[in-house]
Amino acid sequence: MRCLFFLLVVFVSVAVNAQSNFTLSKFNRGADRFWIFEPNTEDKDTNNLIVFLHGYGVSNAKCYGNWIDQLIDQGYTVLFPKYQQGVWFPRAKPYQKRVEAAIDSAANHLKTKGYTISNIHFITHSMGGVLAANIAQQNINKRYTISSLFLTQPGHKRFKLGALNNYNHIESETNLVLVVGEKDKTAGNTFATLLNEKTPQLSHEHKIYLVQRGEKYREQKISSHHKEPLSPNEIYSTRNWNLLIYIANKIGKTNAVDHECFFRLSQELRECSINRTCYRFYKNSLNITDMGSWSDGQKRTPLKIQ
Repeated sequence: MRCLFFLLVVFVSVAVNAQSNFTLSKFNRGADRFWIFEPNTEDKDTNNLIVFLHGYGVSNAKCYGNWIDQLIDQGYTVLFPKYQQGVWFPRAKPYQKRVEAAIDSAANHLKTKGYTISNIHFITHSMGGVLAANIAQQNINKRYTISSLFLTQPGHKRFKLGALNNYNHIESETNLVLVVGEKDKTAGNTFATLLNEKTPQLSHEHKIYLVQRGEKYREQKISSHHKEPLSPNEIYSTRNWNLLIYIANKIGKTNAVDHECFFRLSQELRECSINRTCYRFYKNSLNITDMGSWSDGQKRTPLKIQ
């Protein structure tokens, strides 16, 4: 009995932060580790699971903490898989298998708590975008119902990182949003362009490719580099550490790019996917390219539809 109790403590633990609005459950060890952030509210969404896939090596949820906080506030449960151990020699296939195993385990765990998990929504940064696209492409037997893919600055400018040659098996009803940074020298637009071109089954009603542009206005400035999706919040720390996590936590910040681009678009995408509204209606009824205004009311440079 003592041995069994020890194993339960090691492999599954739950923590409730008195200052937070979520319950954190953590599972497994090493590269197979994953965390579930569950809203502490009775009206939480038990049908839709957010799978948040970090950029290469940035496997601590605090680096995207304010984005995750927005999702929690909207009633969504967030699965955050670590998927890799160390930061050398990327290996997409084992990463993908770990993400898929984390989704399976998380779904089974949540079902014991009354969840149905009828839809999965991916939110990703960098390397995570390649993994999500690969999972959607190879989901031929409909192992999951993938409703939306929100991929920010996916892939890498010079390395394939496990990208496939084709993505023509992604379900035609899946909604796909690609966002690249104009000055992103790490990912560039290589993978986003490939994915846009290799998904002919996704009509313009279900797919959009956007470019986020930097701008300086008087004393105010927003940039469009690879770090833009980083939005640190220590409350969401998963207590793992490496050099890239340290750097990401130092250079990341939450600003207008997060609120007006990443947070806003990922929310609107989920609402469209959940309500089954088409992307043509989505684009015509909402100003999808709007980036809000500077402090004096002057409009910021809008997103560009590629």
